[in-house]
Order: sequence, then structure tokens, then C-alpha cells
Amino acid sequence: MITIPVGNEVVIVIRWPGKWFIVDCKFKVTFDGKLIEKVSIKNPYFKEIQTNIGIHTIEVKLPIRGSKTYTLDCPSPGYYLVILNYSETWGNFENNCQFIYYPTTEDTSQYEIPIEQPVKKDVKELFFGKLYPIKHLIRKL
Repeated sequence: MITIPVGNEVVIVIRWPGKWFIVDCKFKVTFDGKLIEKVSIKNPYFKEIQTNIGIHTIEVKLPIRGSKTYTLDCPSPGYYLVILNYSETWGNFENNCQFIYYPTTEDTSQYEIPIEQPVKKDVKELFFGKLYPIKHLIRKL
């Protein structure tokens, strides 16, 4: 169910599509300095936060890694979708998140909030799909 903002309210939706890892760990999600939840990195996550217009911060922190802080400017009432992205190259969340604004309306059927992609669980696709090209290049060297 989608919460409809009233007056100067803002609904910030935090979305994490989930990521396949061999070992699961939990990362912390903080909103305006308050811990919201500890979230599994493997599972998709969807959280609605009702607040007022203004500047807000979301911080995510993996164990052993530094935290990433995202500053969100919410000048108008409505929905703000925040999509967290993970960088496999750096082994941490990316420096920027996707931030999408949806104006307030009573008809929520017009919103097409992106549905998270299923986490890949096929071992052959995970390992051979990504590692085979590298292995192939190593043989040629």
C-alpha cells in the first residue's frame, strides 16, 4: 500500500534490489541520523518514510566498509524514490543513488515505481556468465 502525502508531507521510498553474495551480511540504513533498520544485503528492501519537505539525509553502512551518505533535497510535497546501488568494483555502495520525484496526486495508479530485479540464484549463470570471458582472455595471454 502506498502512503498518500497530505499537505507539506513527503514520502521517501528507499529501495534496495538485493544482491547475490556467498555470505550474507546486514547493512545499516539511517535516516536523518536515526537508525531505521539493519537490512540483509541479499534480500530486496522497500521502506516508506513519511516526513516534511526539506533537506534530509540517508546513510548506508556495510560492516568493515565506510558509510555512504546521500543528501536528499525534497522541496515539494510528493513521493521521492531513492534506489541504492552497489559497486562490485569498490565493494561498497556507489557514491550516488538514483533519486526520482513523483508529484502528489490522489490517483496513485499512475506511478510505476520500478520493481526490484530478482536476485540471480543460478550458480552456473553467476560464475560462468561473468568469469568465463576473463578466463578466456587469460588463456590467450
